[in-house]
Amino acid sequence: MKSQFINKIGLLSIVLYILVSCSKKEKHELNDIGFHEVPAGMGGGWGSEPEGILAYYDFITQGTNGFFGIKSYVSVPEQDTVRATFIGGHFFDTSRTTINGGTVKFKNYTLTASSSPSYTYGLSSNQGEDLFGQKIALEANPDHNNNSTYKIQDSLYIPELISLAAPENNTTIEEGTDIKWNTDLNNEVGILLILQYDPDQIDNGSFSSTYRDPIVKAVTTIDDGLYTLTREDLSDFPDGAKVSLIVLRVNYKTIQKSGQPVTCGVYAYTAVEGFFVVAN
Repeated sequence: MKSQFINKIGLLSIVLYILVSCSKKEKHELNDIGFHEVPAGMGGGWGSEPEGILAYYDFITQGTNGFFGIKSYVSVPEQDTVRATFIGGHFFDTSRTTINGGTVKFKNYTLTASSSPSYTYGLSSNQGEDLFGQKIALEANPDHNNNSTYKIQDSLYIPELISLAAPENNTTIEEGTDIKWNTDLNNEVGILLILQYDPDQIDNGSFSSTYRDPIVKAVTTIDDGLYTLTREDLSDFPDGAKVSLIVLRVNYKTIQKSGQPVTCGVYAYTAVEGFFVVAN
């Protein structure tokens, strides 16, 4: 089961990259995906306007000496028992080729590079869930000899693990359906909701000849625990199709060595996924 979830973490990373890559187009005029941001003040909540997908794009595509993150994924049926967690990343040279760097630390978790040519940083087992919901110390040294001249020290808030409270898994969603999750009052970045239709999903066999391509819709909103689906969110999906809903909480920043041109992108996300039938 955990290996399946680890694969989901990798898949979700790809989905996020596709989302933000497509979103470099003009805001609100996306062709490959449907995306909109909920304006500040819409739907209530305590926080400010969420960062939005374009901010994620700027972060993911920036040129840095390294890129490291902690990721957590869980499906709705397992959210009270099993979560997959992965901490890892890479250092890069100026041509964006992975290189053998020094030590990376997420609080008390120490990462070292694998052998050539991948030089992948990652823990060998499912570790790090205890880091969520707290501000942690970070260290990253791109020098494989761990020369302290290049060691970056900073901190990052790792958002609280997210859980979906409503709707129930494998039920019907429609315009006006409330999506509910546990809130994180320390999350200033916001929430990303992703709806996906997969024509290869076994329950979508009757739609695959007409709706042959995947459909992805996304919205960012504040982390107030509630988002109500709109007609715009669901209009592109075939009536009766099975779709996945991923609710994602993210934090990220660029850290830098003072007085040195050495930077790393660091991030954290926690995601929960359920499956639902669309009623249009």
